[in-house]
Amino acid sequence: MRNIYKIALMTTIFFSLAFATADGPDYWKVRGVASDDVLWIHPTPNYRSERIGQIPYNATCLKNIECTGNISFTEYQRLSPEEKRALKKQSRWCKVKYQNRVGWVNGKYLIEDGNCP
Repeated sequence: MRNIYKIALMTTIFFSLAFATADGPDYWKVRGVASDDVLWIHPTPNYRSERIGQIPYNATCLKNIECTGNISFTEYQRLSPEEKRALKKQSRWCKVKYQNRVGWVNGKYLIEDGNCP
């Protein structure tokens, strides 16, 4: 019976580490943007920066370059309760490539897209 617990613990640790070191999905799709609106592309991860492009409300296959606020599982575990609360309140911004334009978009409007080449 102890071997089962050891296997379960090792499996949990393995998958935690695998997900903690992942950089995120390869592609995103837009979600939560109204059909009469667009997702704005900015040169910096800040909604106050100029708008350099737009992405349709139903766009797919946005290439993920990087996102702000990515920390490993180990780093997250080391945060104080106050730091964890602050991290949850921060906006996540993602740098994407869409139709040869590269820029930052608000990550709350993105979801993983597993249907891209």
